[in-house]
Amino acid sequence: MRTIDTRVETRAKSDASLNAIHSAILSLGTFERFVFVMSVLEHYSDQDCSILLACSRRDVVLARARAAEHIALFANPILPEAASGMGAFEQENLLPASA
Repeated sequence: MRTIDTRVETRAKSDASLNAIHSAILSLGTFERFVFVMSVLEHYSDQDCSILLACSRRDVVLARARAAEHIALFANPILPEAASGMGAFEQENLLPASA
C-alpha cells in the first residue's frame, strides 16, 4: 500500500511542477513567449527566429534568456540569484554587442 501512496504523491508533485511551468510560460511577455516557444520548444534557430519576428539575433537571445530566467524563478523561487546570474552572464559574456 505504501508504494501506491508514493506513486500518487510523486504524480501529484509532477503535475504541480508541470502546471507551474505552464503558468510561467503563459505569464511571459508576448515577445519572450514567442521566442521561448519558437526557439526552445520548436527548435528554430536564432537566425530563423530573428527573421520571422523581424528583430536581431541579439534580441532573440536576450528574450530567450529573460524567458528562461522567468521560468526558473517561477519554478524555483528559492534560487533567484542563480537565475538572474545566468541572465547577466549570457548578456555580458556570450553576446557580442553587434549581434
